[in-house]
Amino acid sequence: MATTQEMPTQRSGGRPDGPTGSRRGKAPSWTIVFATVFAIVLATFAGAAVYVWQREQIQNREAALSLAIQQRDEARQAAEALSADARSDRAHIRALEAQVAGLRARVERLRNTSAASSALVYSASDILATVRAQVPIAEPMVWESVSIQVCGLGFAYVLAHPGDIPAGTNVEDSEQVFLKTESGEWTVITSGTGISPSEVLPPELQEALAA
Repeated sequence: MATTQEMPTQRSGGRPDGPTGSRRGKAPSWTIVFATVFAIVLATFAGAAVYVWQREQIQNREAALSLAIQQRDEARQAAEALSADARSDRAHIRALEAQVAGLRARVERLRNTSAASSALVYSASDILATVRAQVPIAEPMVWESVSIQVCGLGFAYVLAHPGDIPAGTNVEDSEQVFLKTESGEWTVITSGTGISPSEVLPPELQEALAA
């Protein structure tokens, strides 16, 4: 009896089934690999750009902070300088006020001295009489007149002038005489030449004499 052998069936449009069929799955495409690498590189550059931008922002803020600190320090130094100038000006003003007060006091003393001098200037004859009585002079000369240099506060400084000086007599043209009043009477304190008024007169009369 004849036998028949069946041939393996083949699917339409494909390869025959069985051990000779194709392996499961496919290898990745180069396009996908390139896209992945490009995405990684792009992300890296983007991250670097963000880092650089953030660093620039930090540096800008640090620069702005440094500038603000510098301006603050400069403003503080300027304020301290102005404060020192103000203190110096106040000290100068106080010194000027003290000088003005001293000048006012001096003017007042001079005014009082002038008033006292005016009250005593007409007593020149009394001063001359006191000089004649208390200041010695070689005979036959006498003290002829006095020139009042300053008078007040109970003191007087005069120059006594002798009359005719005989030839060959060693007598100066004038002699210093310092007087003071006691109970309304003039008394000679000292007389001679080369006497400093500061040794005898009070400061007020010294200022009046120097004016």
